[in-house]
Amino acid sequence: MSEVGNNNGTKIGEVLSVPRCSIRTFSKQPRRFFDQDELNALAGSIRSFGQIVPGIVKENSKGSSHKWELVDGQRRFHALGIAEIDKMKVTVEDVRDPDHQFLLSVMANFGRAEHSPLEITNAIVRFRKMGMSVSAIARIFAHSEVWVYKYLQIAKLEEPVLEMMLPEVPVESRLTFIKALEVVKLPKRAQEAAAKAIVGPMRMVHAKRHIREVARGLGARITNPKRTPNKDYNLVTRFVVRMVEGADDFKKRPQGFFDKIFGHRGSKDADKIIADIEGCIVDLKKVQEAIKQGNKGR
Repeated sequence: MSEVGNNNGTKIGEVLSVPRCSIRTFSKQPRRFFDQDELNALAGSIRSFGQIVPGIVKENSKGSSHKWELVDGQRRFHALGIAEIDKMKVTVEDVRDPDHQFLLSVMANFGRAEHSPLEITNAIVRFRKMGMSVSAIARIFAHSEVWVYKYLQIAKLEEPVLEMMLPEVPVESRLTFIKALEVVKLPKRAQEAAAKAIVGPMRMVHAKRHIREVARGLGARITNPKRTPNKDYNLVTRFVVRMVEGADDFKKRPQGFFDKIFGHRGSKDADKIIADIEGCIVDLKKVQEAIKQGNKGR
């Protein structure tokens, strides 16, 4: 294992426990949105079980206000702060330059193999059989109790329907997790046929409609879970982030970018886009005013 080039003996890949205050976040890292509920859940998990997975850091040059800078692990970094834990487990990476750091951060964020829904379901079911409470399981996975209950619902599906969710099933025939949550609302005798009817490219709005029609034909009633203000707040913030990032990207483009696009198109195309943007501005002002009014009512 090679040494970090500052002669202090720190080894690349070595797990260290360092003061959290000696670490600064990576301002250019690819992850921009951090769900507060998920951070709170992760903090609860760390309080109960400790920090299992180390973050990745690079060592800053001498004279920097922080000894370390994150390459990966910003969610863990924030969660440790929420949990009021002063130290963070990290491994040291030899980073050549900011571009290399960004590459490593992207690979860490998007290169991980996720567990399949059935793998998560089976793990949760096993924990329940071991006598664990839903709240304890939620802390293990660093998710909400509602998230755990959703996977416990999946466990109620008929075996042929569960087999339709396996990763090796072709995408066009695979039942997605979100559609499976609709199928499980039906009596078991109707699940397989309903699942086969809604797999593939069918849109969720149509899948839900089909499930409701099947339930109605069986004399069953389906109720939708109530929305929570916090979930609706997250919807609003995600929308605003997407809108701001999209607008920021195009406002930085030079005029020549737009000249090239519309220099080869009819004026109707530009007129339609202009009209759509003007309509969006009107709608956004209404949303802005509604948020202002909501804020006054606090």
